[in-house]
Amino acid sequence: MNRYTIPICLAVWLSGIWHVASAQAAETRILFLHHSTGQNLIAEGAVRESLHDLGYAFYDHGYNEEGLRDASGESTGISYEIPDDNTDPDGWAAVFSQPFTSPPQNAFSHMLAYDVIMFKSCFPASNIVDDDQLSQYKAYYLTIKERMDEHPGNLFIILTPPPAIPADSDPEAAARARSFSRWLSSDEYLGGHPNIATFDLFDELAGDDNYLRLEYRTDEYDGHPNHAANAAVGPVLVDFIDRTISGFQPAASETTASSSVQDTEAQEQTTDTVSFPASPTSAGSEAEDTDASARERTILVAAGGAVLTLITIIWIVRRKQKSPLSL
Repeated sequence: MNRYTIPICLAVWLSGIWHVASAQAAETRILFLHHSTGQNLIAEGAVRESLHDLGYAFYDHGYNEEGLRDASGESTGISYEIPDDNTDPDGWAAVFSQPFTSPPQNAFSHMLAYDVIMFKSCFPASNIVDDDQLSQYKAYYLTIKERMDEHPGNLFIILTPPPAIPADSDPEAAARARSFSRWLSSDEYLGGHPNIATFDLFDELAGDDNYLRLEYRTDEYDGHPNHAANAAVGPVLVDFIDRTISGFQPAASETTASSSVQDTEAQEQTTDTVSFPASPTSAGSEAEDTDASARERTILVAAGGAVLTLITIIWIVRRKQKSPLSL
């Protein structure tokens, strides 16, 4: 080896550290809000693992009592407190009507801390008993769309409600559920809104009769899609997420004139976020703050290593320049 071998190797090592730190800092963070059907889809469809392999950090939030799970699938002990634990269309309309506050003091504001926000209703929402209810569902999602439009820097992915089983519905209600899922997936709803996408979970799981396919049923009374359903849909969902994120060009989020007023008012209210002792996470911490701090620490460590490495390189080069020996 000549006297430049060690400096060159150290420089290559330094470059590798910097690229790793940069990649971690730029990691896309996904939040999926759901109940039991969503949890089964994550676990039995290998959603978290597959998205991790693609370089995404996937978080999910179940029932309020379960709260937020981090990118490793561990409970954070933090709940975003979805109002009334309601993930039906009216429940999501209530969430999306909440004021944006900084720091976050409600479910909607916590959601916006993530790059990608996914949300769904469970199979009871597919029992649409009449046309008036169908019209009301559409009205809810039109108000939701208006709110999503205010945040073009975030990507929102809607999952249509999974189909019901015959024991929980009837042919007319099931047909309305099909109509609703098609509307949510249509250009009529999505056209001109580049930060909104719809994964048609209903269509992936429903048969021609608009009920959950027979091979995807747990039994005649349990409306949850079974393991076979989740194993089949999981990879399709992951591919959809990856393609949608890859094609998304985030715009700068709009700041409304009333945001500072909302923030001031929020400081006077009791926070909606509830922490409970389900993990070592401290009561005052927030998952997004913890994750951001971890990324910052990674960059600081890499930067510190860069400085030390540079000093070492300079020292070695100068030492070799003064020495008649070579390596």
